[in-house]
Amino acid sequence: MNENSLGKQDLSATSEPTTSEPAISESTSDEPAAKKPDILFISGSPRRKASVALVELLEQGARKAGAQTQHFFLSEKHIDPCNGCGSCEKTGVCVLTQRNTDKHPADDYLELKAVLDRVDAVGIVAPLYFAGPTAQFKALMDRFQPYYAQRYLIGIKPPPKRPAQLYVVGAGGDPHGYAPLVGITRSAFNVAGFTLEKVHDFVGFLTPHDTAELYTKLEKDGPATTELVRLQRKAARQEEFEARAISAGGAFTRYVVKQQEANQLEAQLEEIQAELEQLKTVGDRPIPRTSDSSRIRYDSRDAIELEYRNLIRRGRSECRDLGIDRSLFSDDESDLGGELGGELANDSDASPSNVSPGGSIDQD
Repeated sequence: MNENSLGKQDLSATSEPTTSEPAISESTSDEPAAKKPDILFISGSPRRKASVALVELLEQGARKAGAQTQHFFLSEKHIDPCNGCGSCEKTGVCVLTQRNTDKHPADDYLELKAVLDRVDAVGIVAPLYFAGPTAQFKALMDRFQPYYAQRYLIGIKPPPKRPAQLYVVGAGGDPHGYAPLVGITRSAFNVAGFTLEKVHDFVGFLTPHDTAELYTKLEKDGPATTELVRLQRKAARQEEFEARAISAGGAFTRYVVKQQEANQLEAQLEEIQAELEQLKTVGDRPIPRTSDSSRIRYDSRDAIELEYRNLIRRGRSECRDLGIDRSLFSDDESDLGGELGGELANDSDASPSNVSPGGSIDQD
């Protein structure tokens, strides 16, 4: 399996630099390159065991579905913890990214940030440590504080949210579950520009060593015993985990593609709304043409309203299929486009019962 991982970045700038793109070996696919969703998978484990094995299976499924993937293994990287200095609250830049000396060498955070800021989605494989994240994964998420400062303290407008999914691994047996892990991950990745939309339960997923050891035991001849039956069930469960991981990677890719389609519909809808706003001042007169071919232009109010209604219907259908909520495609469109409210209110597709809520977290 051809694995992709992130390369080193130039860390020599005096402010938080715009880093060069990492060298990535891309897998081939029948999909046109422009349509490939770019998905980053992160392993939050300090060890190269079950979490890494699960990432590899998720990548396999995602690439098979047409995605370009890369991964970031915390077991192979070093992330300095946030020191709580508060400098980023004024500058929006982490002071730890500005140092690179013999005494204080640069860590690997900027390597991740360069890719995190440009990918279409992120998949997070996180082991459970007392119902929460590992120390290494928590240190990474704490370094997202500059995102918070930029967007909520300094006022830099954030880009549209992108989807994220969480894959929980662990030996099992913790009576407190993993709600703390989910809450912390959702909060941190939200300020980094992602919406945690689904949680997959892979608790009990075995390490490659444990899997090999299990099959070695099963190969030994012997009478059917209670222990043998237990091992057979354990092996069957591991096979189910592995198949589900590949399937989950493919499903995530298809979901990201649908999200991108919904984004395109929203962009078209916003364009039409702008045209309708302009028509409020020019009445029913034709809109002057423009040399800017990137903008949608229509000759009359009727043409714009027809395209508006068609996009609303398409958007609702897409969102129903996805199980997501996009406000521009909600049934409450009475204020958008002025006179369209009455017609949309009578549209059967505008029923609230047909629009699925978004942001829900389901356990696989």
